[in-house]
Amino acid sequence: MDIAGLSMLQSQHIAGVELNTALLKKVKETADEHGQRMNQMLEGIHQAERIAEPYKGTAINIRA
Repeated sequence: MDIAGLSMLQSQHIAGVELNTALLKKVKETADEHGQRMNQMLEGIHQAERIAEPYKGTAINIRA
């Protein structure tokens, strides 16, 4: 293979690495967003548990 062919392969490799880097960055951003949403959901659950704690074991009669 000549120098031009090697240069072309190197350019393709660099482009592939740059694409993979961009994709990994996007995956990390998405994972971080999902992690933040999960933390918010868990905090909501914990808050609901704290609010409900005094009423634990209390029978609730719901009739229409």
